[in-house]
Amino acid sequence: MLCAMHNASRLLTAAAAALFIGTASFAIHAQDVPQEILSCISDGTKVRHSFIQHADPAKLQEAVRLYQNKVENADYPEGTIIRMIPQEAMVKRTKAAFPKSNGWEYFSLQVTPQGSNVRERGEAASNRLGTCQNCHSGAAKSDLICGGGPGCASVPLTEEQIAALQGNDPRCKK
Repeated sequence: MLCAMHNASRLLTAAAAALFIGTASFAIHAQDVPQEILSCISDGTKVRHSFIQHADPAKLQEAVRLYQNKVENADYPEGTIIRMIPQEAMVKRTKAAFPKSNGWEYFSLQVTPQGSNVRERGEAASNRLGTCQNCHSGAAKSDLICGGGPGCASVPLTEEQIAALQGNDPRCKK
């Protein structure tokens, strides 16, 4: 009888641990989608060819400083949002939540005049060139921000094409 109770106790403990681990994993991957990435790209602060956003003005100022000065060996503040084209965004989360991308969560978006839908998110989000992480991994010295420093392959778009994509964001009021 004691053996059966001990086995039942071990089974319940294992089940509880599995539930906790599963819940923790879900919590990491089910973070809220920031409403800012679903709105007009030009709502952010423009630095070179990208738009930067943060809810905290001091942290926005720090993120803009890091990007503008191409600062190396510094992390962007959690909550920073960086967008270059309307269909993509990067959001700085915790390193624990996204360890392979130094805390960045990537988003692939479908945008229409009616709004946005998240097509893909996380470290495995991709576009026609491959995963976001593949392209950004070369910029380890600049917290994986390609526009903020060296290390990334060049984007296959001209400055004019990037400006046209940004200017034609269907979510922006004309």
